[in-house]
Amino acid sequence: MSRRGSPISPLTENVAVGKGRIAIVVTIPRGIDKPYFDKNGVIWLKSGADKRRVNSKEELRRLFQISDQFHADELPTKSGVDVLDKLRFRDFLPDVYKRAFPDNPVELTRLLQNMNLATDTGKLNLAGVLMFAERPEWIKPQFVIKAIRYPGNEIHVTDYVDTEDFVGPLKKIFYAALAFVMRNLHKIQAGRDVNAPGLPEIPESVFEELLVNALVHRDYLVSASVRLFIFDNRIEIVSPGHLRRKALIQRLVKAGIWKGQ
Repeated sequence: MSRRGSPISPLTENVAVGKGRIAIVVTIPRGIDKPYFDKNGVIWLKSGADKRRVNSKEELRRLFQISDQFHADELPTKSGVDVLDKLRFRDFLPDVYKRAFPDNPVELTRLLQNMNLATDTGKLNLAGVLMFAERPEWIKPQFVIKAIRYPGNEIHVTDYVDTEDFVGPLKKIFYAALAFVMRNLHKIQAGRDVNAPGLPEIPESVFEELLVNALVHRDYLVSASVRLFIFDNRIEIVSPGHLRRKALIQRLVKAGIWKGQ
């Protein structure tokens, strides 16, 4: 039983093992209240054939994030509503919530809190910064996409064909990175007339989902940027971590950034 008092409900089964002997097989189902503490309040993680104790706050947060008890996109920032891109938020409100932008700063703060984009103290949380701050990269510089197009099929130290860092709110980053991919893709005629414009060798919809995955599934507790590498024979998208943030996905769908397929 864990320190928190979560009950263990073992299942038992009697199995005949021959010569009149019976073995009792005990099965303990996988728990639903992770992470678990031992009697001394320590959390242990399996590491190969051994185990190790969790010591860092980052790793502890990650465990609570996996169990859906902690959401990194709700982490408070030090920025108030004054960093809000008011024009972007003004356009967003009538499209999604059919309401006007509040002129009163108190009402604006309350609205952001009700939308789970600001904390009780009036500071924007991480989701609020990434979606609606005017310059989110000034507040959280790691949440950008660094893209580069290399000649050939290997990483070069100094040679590149195209490179760009994409900053700004998530929607802007998404579309800018998508445009970078599409302009660096090979074009094919696909049986059409030679005077017809070429078609991308890979449909744009493929990269729409890949880029959304990279932006949304990343581990927000890791201070690293999403990286986009384009070679002659492949495209690599490196995202810090792989955790799926359901709450942020819902916000992206509502904001019209992703249709959620």
